[in-house]
Parts: sequence; structure tokens; C-alpha cells
Amino acid sequence: MARKQPPEGDRRKLLELLDDKEYLADLFHILHFEEVEVPRTPGATPILRVPVSIDRLFTRWNKESEELLTALVIWARPDTASLNPAAMAQLVSTIRSRYVALRELRVVRPIDDEADPEILALIRQLLPDAGPRGSLLDRMTQTVRTSVTTILSASKRTGQGILTRGRDLSRFLRDKVIQLELPRKADDVVQKKQKFTSRVFAFKGGRATKFFVGVAFGVTGILVPPAAPAAVPIAVAGLTFAFVDP
Repeated sequence: MARKQPPEGDRRKLLELLDDKEYLADLFHILHFEEVEVPRTPGATPILRVPVSIDRLFTRWNKESEELLTALVIWARPDTASLNPAAMAQLVSTIRSRYVALRELRVVRPIDDEADPEILALIRQLLPDAGPRGSLLDRMTQTVRTSVTTILSASKRTGQGILTRGRDLSRFLRDKVIQLELPRKADDVVQKKQKFTSRVFAFKGGRATKFFVGVAFGVTGILVPPAAPAAVPIAVAGLTFAFVDP
């Protein structure tokens, strides 16, 4: 499929977003929180806005939330399915504990769930109902759908950026993709990327970790700024994302 450059105004906006103090948190990013080092100086760290439905899941310590969180980790990170029950329980506990620690520092803050009708329709197509009503599979499906719909809807409505780790969100939306490409050599992008990564919580693996930031441009859809020199925006049923080539 043919690629084309985004308008210069959009490119400038992408670069400006890397200086923002708040981002919407992608579910896939949250489900890797065992890799996060809790910041010692939270004021220097961007605030992450999380759907309230996800916030409740992480802050309600009971058997039901434990089962659902475990199912979400396995769904989002297939490599974890081979872990024995004790190792899986430890992983889930660490992810939850890191989330709570970041929340107590007010680095993580909840926002109301919301659903733009067009975005909700798209997510329903990509993630249809599954399993008997009320079953674990059904609850997991509803949770993913609500979370992804909320951050896309909030970004489209406000223009706020979406922070995700890796390309999981773009892969989730891969069936509805039109690719566009930013210049592969751009000093201003490289400089902004370096400044941006120095502000995000430290992850195990350091520079090997990929960060991506997305943003909506009003009703025109979502456009994601690059977190590295090479980036690809993709249009998804009216939404446009950009992600860094791994």
C-alpha cells in the first residue's frame, strides 16, 4: 500500500506532544508494570491517566479481580501462559503492587470510562463477545473493550497522548490499517525522543524498551508521535496511529 508524508503541521504537533506532562495509559503498558521502577521524584515523571474500570481492577484485592487480572496478563502476554501457578501469581502480584505504588504517588490517576460511538463500534468488531455471559472470558473481553475504547475516545475528544510500551495496541488494531510514514532521518525527532525517554519511568532493559505515544487531532482521528527516529502513522477507521519500527 502506498505511503505518504503527514502534513507538516501534524508533524510539529507530534513533536510537541513529547513534552507533555500527562498521557493516557494503554492497557498493554499497564500489564508490563512489573518492569517499572517506582520513581523517587514523581514530579519529574509524566502522569498516566487510567480508565476507572482498570483502576478498580487493580485496587480491589479479591479472588474475582485476581482471576480477571491473571486472564488479562495471559491474553496480553502469551509468553506468560507457560508459567507455573506460583510464578504467575507472583507476576500478577508484582504488577498490581507496582500499580498501587504509582497510584499512591499520584503518578497514576483514574479517569471516567467513556465510549465514542464510532470507536466502540470498531472495537466491538475487533473484539466481539466471547464466552457465556458473566464467565471469566466474557468479563475479560468486556474489560479489554472498555479500556481500549476509553483511551481512544478520550484521546480523540481531548487530543491527549496515549503512552504504550511496544506495538501491542497497533497489533490489536492491525486488521484496519493504512500506513503512512514520517521521515526516517530527523534530528528533531531524535532529540525529542531522548528527552522523552529520560522522563518516563525506568524500565528493566533500559534503552531496549520501546515507548510509543499517541494523540488524537479532534474529529480527524488519532495521530501518534514517534518515540524513535523511524515511525509509521496508521489510520484505523478514522483513527490514525504512528508507531516506531522495532
